[in-house]
Amino acid sequence: MRTKLNIFQRVMLLWDHIHAYNAVHIVKVPNIFDIDKLKKITSGYFQVNNLGALSLSQNKKQLYHKAHPNIEIKVLKNNTDETTTLHQEIQKQLNTPFDQDEEFMPFRFFIIEENKAFHLGLVYFHATCAADNIIHILKQIVQAYALPAPYEFQKTLNLSPEIKVPRLLTRLKLLPLILVHTPLRILDIRRWIRPSYKDHNDHQIGYSFLKIGSEELSALKAMAKKWQVTLNDIFLTILMKAVIPHAHKQLTHKRYKIAIGSIVNIRKDVSHNKLEDLALFLSGFNTTYTLKENLSLQQLCQHISAKTEKIKKRKLYMSTLTEMKATLPLIYLFFSKRLNKLYPKYYPLWGGITNMNLNTLWKMDDSYLDYIRAVSTGPMIPLVFSITTVNDTVNISITFRKTVFSDEMMTDIIHNFSRHTKEINHV
Repeated sequence: MRTKLNIFQRVMLLWDHIHAYNAVHIVKVPNIFDIDKLKKITSGYFQVNNLGALSLSQNKKQLYHKAHPNIEIKVLKNNTDETTTLHQEIQKQLNTPFDQDEEFMPFRFFIIEENKAFHLGLVYFHATCAADNIIHILKQIVQAYALPAPYEFQKTLNLSPEIKVPRLLTRLKLLPLILVHTPLRILDIRRWIRPSYKDHNDHQIGYSFLKIGSEELSALKAMAKKWQVTLNDIFLTILMKAVIPHAHKQLTHKRYKIAIGSIVNIRKDVSHNKLEDLALFLSGFNTTYTLKENLSLQQLCQHISAKTEKIKKRKLYMSTLTEMKATLPLIYLFFSKRLNKLYPKYYPLWGGITNMNLNTLWKMDDSYLDYIRAVSTGPMIPLVFSITTVNDTVNISITFRKTVFSDEMMTDIIHNFSRHTKEINHV
């Protein structure tokens, strides 16, 4: 089966060429682990849905799917404790590329046993699909695992969805907004502070983890309502405040703004709202802050909220796709030998967030105890907070480029993030 790649997938292939661009999802399954049972379930589900080996066309614009997958399930031993083992494996998988020379399997599973439960991890080649697709796949597998044999599977995935041109881009009345917005963005980017890279060729990713408990989350939601902002705005604010002390060290009279990015799921914008459609429907936007302003947490949050509200209302995040489509040929023509320095020099973000509420996709009852997801930083964003709301708590996987952020810097940033979270709760 042939799948035509959209622009975001093609950009991710470019990123993966520089360094492994993977993502990892882990769900804790409340059953005794049985390797034979899990292999039968995963193989059966993948075969019914024609998920299997992939191969890329020479022009990197199409994927070819083959059925009868060779499922890799790695069973890990707990040399210390399951949490340490889990975090070490996440970091390892994020730094391990998928071999794309010939046909390759874009999914890898790993297992960590814990008493009468186990962690089921799924690592995937991110250009294949999005996080919501993976949640759908894991949900089907875990629900089948809870049932007695024999296992009956139905085809639930569409590997070649029709991607319609976003209606937004066909409306002439909105086209001027995009045409005006893009040049202004270019001018603004010239004022962004650049993070310091020790070695542009070093793409090793580090991993940390942070959890926000139910009381803190309730307080954040209450404050978001009081300030009339979104929870996403609050997380953007906290992350920006957390990295500002380190950005100050790179401040110059020409570059005095710090930029933080946010990933947007545009599945609805391209007339697709089905998790069964296996593809990436993503875009993004950024928010900036002038370091000289010295705003309080509330002031900064409302400043960010005003910007994000404008972006969402006018759907300006769609212009990111237009920019990607326009610049991708230029990158291959003029920057192919300087890809490692391209984004740090011309699009210097300090960090970004990807925010997902699992409760809207898979309501976890008491039996499914936890869910974690982590994503590679890629060459564009050196620090990513993958925020996942599970029931009444939030799991945050933190990935970072080691050549930008030392262990000491990350300890300070995570401490700042936690401190500002508590500070908001007591405003």
